[in-house]
Amino acid sequence: MSNNNNKRLINKVALITGAGSGIGRATSLRFAKEGANVIVTDVNIETAQETVKLIKKDFQGEAIAFGCDISNKDDVKSMVKQVSDQFNRIDILFNNAGIGTYSLGELTNINLKIWDEVMGVNLRGTWLVSKFVAKKMKKQDIIGELRGKIINNASMAGVIPSTPLGVYSISKAGVIAMTKIYAQELAPFKITVNSICPGFHVTGVYFNDEKFIEKALEYWGRSIPLERIGTAEDVANVMFFLASEDSNYLTGQSISCDGGCTVA
Repeated sequence: MSNNNNKRLINKVALITGAGSGIGRATSLRFAKEGANVIVTDVNIETAQETVKLIKKDFQGEAIAFGCDISNKDDVKSMVKQVSDQFNRIDILFNNAGIGTYSLGELTNINLKIWDEVMGVNLRGTWLVSKFVAKKMKKQDIIGELRGKIINNASMAGVIPSTPLGVYSISKAGVIAMTKIYAQELAPFKITVNSICPGFHVTGVYFNDEKFIEKALEYWGRSIPLERIGTAEDVANVMFFLASEDSNYLTGQSISCDGGCTVA
């Protein structure tokens, strides 16, 4: 059994959106391993519940699941209120939920429905969850140096826009800008806001597709200086740094986790 003294997020309350799979699930598990109470939210309540089961099985941690469409104001407001009522505070928010992989295509050929769906989740959703969580954080006591931390999942595509990922790139560039604006607004309240920009990461959903892995390694591997595709756990490791006290003096930053793709 692990020693609680070695855990870095003991008694912290962490709210993670899109935590039913991939990066969200890997981060939920990492935070639970470090002693955090994890609120697992996803538009798919069943996958959120699966993440909770893994947390309780592997770490005997405190975790609850919520079904939440982050593009829906009422959903978000209700979810944040329930979390606040149950835990009394939110120390860490990871805005991980996002969509866009199906939106491949040139901007001139993308229809309004796809544009609205991608922007609705990636931008509106990130803004909404941050808005209501920040209101809660502003009122809670300072612990250590801060009242809370907000971390957004942006993307390498927001740093280096990609034509095939036009809508997605625009939405993630917006997340990076939003991170900087929220950081300025919330700094007086001792709340930090940063974002992480993953590159090419193969999450669990792809591991059952050998052809995808083969094609991804053949195409993208050549352009990744570290010569491998990233994993969800690679991102979760950086997320832990951003959630820990080691990053308390960091705000308004976008950290790339891409194996060196954006070094040039």
